[in-house]
Amino acid sequence: MKKFFSIKKIIMYIIIVWIWYSIYSYYFSTTSKTITVNKEYTVSTWSIENSIKVTGNAALVDEQTLKFNQIGTVTKLYFKDWSSVKKWQLIAELDKVDINNTIKQAELSLSDAQIKLADLLNWPEYKDILNSENNVTIAENKIPSLQNDLNNLVADKANKMKDYDSQIVQKKLAIENNAQDIANKESSLINSKNELATLLVQEEKWLTDYDVDLNKTISDAYTNAKKQIIDMENSLYDSDVILWISDSNKSKNDSYEVYLGAKDSSLKVKAENDWRDANSQFLITKTSYEWLNSSSQTSQEMIDFLNKLLLSYDKMTNLGKDGQEMMNASIISSNFSQSDIDSKSSVFSSITNSSQSNYSTLKSTIANILKLTDPELKKAQSTNTVNSKKQSIIDAELSLSKLKNTTTVQLNSDLDKLYSDRDYSANNYESQIKQKNLDIASAENSLEYARESLKVIKSWATSVELSQARNSVTKASLSLENAREWLEKYELTAPFDWTIRKIDFQVWDNLTADEQKYIYIENPNLIEISATLDQLDIVKISIWQKAKIVFDSYLDKEFIWNISEKDSTPSKISGVTSYTIKITLDKWDAEIYSSMTAKVSIIVEGKNDIIIIPTSYIETTSGVSYVIVKENWQEIKKEVAIWITDDANIEITEWLSKWDIIIKKITSTVKTSTTSLFSPGWNRKSNSSSSSTKQSSSSSWDQWWPPPGM
Repeated sequence: MKKFFSIKKIIMYIIIVWIWYSIYSYYFSTTSKTITVNKEYTVSTWSIENSIKVTGNAALVDEQTLKFNQIGTVTKLYFKDWSSVKKWQLIAELDKVDINNTIKQAELSLSDAQIKLADLLNWPEYKDILNSENNVTIAENKIPSLQNDLNNLVADKANKMKDYDSQIVQKKLAIENNAQDIANKESSLINSKNELATLLVQEEKWLTDYDVDLNKTISDAYTNAKKQIIDMENSLYDSDVILWISDSNKSKNDSYEVYLGAKDSSLKVKAENDWRDANSQFLITKTSYEWLNSSSQTSQEMIDFLNKLLLSYDKMTNLGKDGQEMMNASIISSNFSQSDIDSKSSVFSSITNSSQSNYSTLKSTIANILKLTDPELKKAQSTNTVNSKKQSIIDAELSLSKLKNTTTVQLNSDLDKLYSDRDYSANNYESQIKQKNLDIASAENSLEYARESLKVIKSWATSVELSQARNSVTKASLSLENAREWLEKYELTAPFDWTIRKIDFQVWDNLTADEQKYIYIENPNLIEISATLDQLDIVKISIWQKAKIVFDSYLDKEFIWNISEKDSTPSKISGVTSYTIKITLDKWDAEIYSSMTAKVSIIVEGKNDIIIIPTSYIETTSGVSYVIVKENWQEIKKEVAIWITDDANIEITEWLSKWDIIIKKITSTVKTSTTSLFSPGWNRKSNSSSSSTKQSSSSSWDQWWPPPGM
């Protein structure tokens, strides 16, 4: 009995201990475990809008007035009074030149800001530092080169001006010589006229004077011929010095031969052939002269000789004329100036004049001999002499007229052109010098920029500079958006279908701020919705800004219209300042009555087909936004640039691409307790509800994201 009691007691103790341990293990021996779950999302594109939501009240109206909210000149008017219009048809436009330029400038500013930000985010490599140092070296070497170019330009200008001054002096000298030639020819013309008068007086005497001494005439012709041969030989020698044909004048024209007739080389060849012909005929004439009897010559012998001499002068005349043309076709050089050309041209001119003069004299001498030989011939010779003198006077008058009316005008025109060319050349050089100075200044600025860029690359961008660059992109983007939105102020479009009753302005009217000129559109279906906004929202609203309207009576129908009126007069209710806006729309066939209420969403900004993600996937640290991107089964924390948000989703503008996979981490805590000690099958774990759950954002977004249709 005693032993049985002891066993029973022991069993009871064991049961008591087991119960106690089970209770302790359940309430006091629990463990906690944190579980993290990754939720993935594939980046895609969608639309996003940021809007101001207010409640509006409806009222019926019969007519809407349209007014430009921008001053300017009316350039286009597409309708007249009582014209029918369709919704969204363009009615009138203002001059858009300035606003289009503003948009272009804003686009350029945004592009510059984006480039600068991208450059700051593009961390430099060693090769970038080398390139920057090389840019500094290039900029340093460019300045001496530009300075040398500038010095050369200044020197070239001085030489060019000196050359023009020399040409002007030569041209003035040519004008003076021409004036002297005119004076000489006028004097010669007077003498010729006097000689003609004398010839006319003596003609009768010559017709009866048959006892003229023929021998004296022949003797004089022989004596004069000797001088003429000497002069002709000298002229051939002088022209040979210029042309270098004979060996006696070899190498005398080496310094300028290449410039003779350089504009037309055929003229030089022609002059050289003329010299050879003249020289050949001269030798024949000279030989014929030497064969004459120095003491007495017959009329026929002298006439034969004089005809050879005539032929020589004819050849010499050709030489003189072609030589002048050759000199006129010559070009100026440092070794062959215009004065050299003029000097050598005068040699050929003298040959021409003397040859023509002697030719006429020989003709007269031959005529005299024939006249003395035959009275009838003498009579004819006398008549020919008078006619020749008359023709000589006519030729002299023509030559004088040419000098006065053609040569003088041409020389003065050439002088004016030289002055004009000199001024143009001086201005051109000044422009080049000015540009070169600007190039030097630009090169110095480039050098300074390159040096600063090198410093920047070596030190690289700070967080402040990166923030400023991002702000610049944001400001530029806002400026561009504002400019594009402002473009709508330059157009008036029909808000609904109906009739234009009246237009207060015309094309080319200049609309000012104090003018009240409207376009009146009639429509019995018009509804005017009024809503109030506080002082924070009213500044975000502008006329013609789009709004979405949903009437409480038609929850399944959405009207999209524009703000037609913005009242700047404030009203205060319970200390709250508010402002009124109005939206005039066409209710079409909807049964909408006065005092009906509607939900109005005024679109502040919006974009289509852009990259957006749920806001719950964004993490922000020290003002910088990040997402966790899954790449090659690795999780990478990547910075992103954000923009428009509608609280539920947000626009990503940079550093995240479509089809990228991003991750949101969701963490929870799980408690575990043990309820049995003995039987292996009794050991089990129980999970309590998770506590201190951490999510990146509210779960409501994930319940409906992505939007329908994605």
